[in-house]
Amino acid sequence: MGWTEIDVARPRRRFLAAVAMLAVCGSVARGEGSYAQDKAAAQRLIPYDKLTPQASQKILAVVERHSLFRRVPASVVECDPDMFQHCLRSPEVVVNIWQLMGITSCQAKRTGAYTWSGDDGQGTTGDVELIYGSDKLHIYYCDGFYEGSLFRRKLTGRAVMIVQTTPTVGQNKQPVMTSQLDFFMQLDNAGADLIAKTLSPIVSNMADTNYSETAAFIGKISQAAERNGDGMQNLANKMQSVTPEVRQEFAQTATLVSQRAANRATRGTGSISGEPGLFSEPEVAKK
Repeated sequence: MGWTEIDVARPRRRFLAAVAMLAVCGSVARGEGSYAQDKAAAQRLIPYDKLTPQASQKILAVVERHSLFRRVPASVVECDPDMFQHCLRSPEVVVNIWQLMGITSCQAKRTGAYTWSGDDGQGTTGDVELIYGSDKLHIYYCDGFYEGSLFRRKLTGRAVMIVQTTPTVGQNKQPVMTSQLDFFMQLDNAGADLIAKTLSPIVSNMADTNYSETAAFIGKISQAAERNGDGMQNLANKMQSVTPEVRQEFAQTATLVSQRAANRATRGTGSISGEPGLFSEPEVAKK
């Protein structure tokens, strides 16, 4: 089989902007204590001392005056850490693969080194910026709107998305990525908070499902690279909605994943420590 073997699960096909502007519009019914603890824990994750004053102001404007907060359940998938990080820093790669598979109307365009514009084809349009990135933490700032069947009026707002990642080794010696997603959402519309909270159970379930399915899909990409390195190189050559630089980075990451899998098979170990990666550069911390 070729690269199409990654078509195992059919994700709900939400781009980062879509998740930030729509799926976060609610919080699942939980105990007040747990909700408050989750929110406080998410706030403590933000490394303000490593951000520029401009970045800190943008984050604080949403976090301190948020309309909604949501902690999505942790996702655990078999995935090489470099492939997971590549997809976090180049989400247009995932969208382009969905497009090649014919399962999405999403559009994602890189507009800068760490910025994207996105349209999920279902009413959500937004701009996404990677404010901060390290081996285990990525923070995105989103600005956009939703105009569709869920609400009578156009919804505008901003969101801060915090993604934690932890690489481990599973029982079968395969690399495993555990990730946790937190959202802070700020809505502009009068009365939008009440509408969002009314639809909370529906949208919260949508957010959880979207994230878990997208993380699982990234895992499938990584697993396909382990089994079929040549097929993933062919896939990279088919990508037309990414820049040449991103296409090359994906091909290099797929090669690295394939080589690591071959090394594990030879050594009989799942360890990934000490193996060179593609993302060992200093943390991303920008305006």
